[in-house]
Amino acid sequence: MNRNFTALILVAIAIAIYFTYTQGAISDNTTISDTNSQYLVAINNSKSLSSVRDTVQTQYNNISLEDRDRLDKILPTSVDNIHLIVDVSKMANRYGFALRNIKATVGQDASASGGQQNPPSSASSSLLDVSLSMATVNLSFDTTAPYDKFILFLQELEKSLRIMDVTKLSVKANDTGAYDFSVSITTYWLKQ
Repeated sequence: MNRNFTALILVAIAIAIYFTYTQGAISDNTTISDTNSQYLVAINNSKSLSSVRDTVQTQYNNISLEDRDRLDKILPTSVDNIHLIVDVSKMANRYGFALRNIKATVGQDASASGGQQNPPSSASSSLLDVSLSMATVNLSFDTTAPYDKFILFLQELEKSLRIMDVTKLSVKANDTGAYDFSVSITTYWLKQ
């Protein structure tokens, strides 16, 4: 009977130790294991992201300086209203007319995906959800010019490396044979 009683006491102590200490230690161990797994996933994502960054940096370094300058003209990374006004004025001057009432204002932001978030398309892009955002610059001006010269000016704007959308164009005839034009242009720049 002593043996049975001792065995019962030991089993009761074992059950008490399980519910008081061991169960809490197991719970803490599970929490630590889950946190450790999250850290391992973050480390692996960091290594993948570093690899993608190095690949992109290598590709960027392989682009010639001339091509980088051209890319910066297509979609600049900063607002440079003065440079934009000077460029458009130079184009107009080449055709023998000047711009008047020039106004440049920074417009509203627009998402690079047309205002909608697109889901990541590849494993490398799913590592970091980056939505590029573009902002607009609205340029408006008036000018008086012969029709054929103004058309040549618009064609040069069209062929310019910088992306420009003519958003408003009004034409008014006058007594001199030239036309009075009022033009609004929207151009874009990449916010980083």
